Amino acid sequence: MDSTSILAAIAGAFLLAGFVKGVIGLGLPTVSIGLLGLVMTPAQAAAILVVPSLVTNVWQAAVGGALLALVRRLWPMLAGICIGTVVGVMLLPHDESGRATVWLGLALVIYAAFGLMKGHFVVPPGMETWLGLLMGAATGAITIATGIFVIPNALFAFAVL
Repeated sequence: MDSTSILAAIAGAFLLAGFVKGVIGLGLPTVSIGLLGLVMTPAQAAAILVVPSLVTNVWQAAVGGALLALVRRLWPMLAGICIGTVVGVMLLPHDESGRATVWLGLALVIYAAFGLMKGHFVVPPGMETWLGLLMGAATGAITIATGIFVIPNALFAFAVL
């Protein structure tokens, strides 16, 4: 694939992912990495995704008006993500075999299945701290393996908020 085709694929993936995030408020990483994974490795797609994802998430949190309240409720999950990311980097092997693409596909299928479920998870306030830390750590490790930042943190965040 030549560089013009790759740039067009990247632009198209972010255009569609940005549209999804604009409509439902989330989905930029999931949609873009799923589409970019068709033309490049998950590691390359994740590297391209860092800045747009960070900018849109910070913007969304800042204009939402309740940033401090949000951080107070989600700090255990955020700390867990940092811990899980560090542990994942240290323990997960560097993969050149293509298994990361399989794990990415599996993560996207799981996320889609949860999206199709009609149920709603609820986390009791007394469990938020330790469950947030655990879900954050799992999210960090899964992000290292697949480049997807939504499993299980999005499910946990929706259950808490």
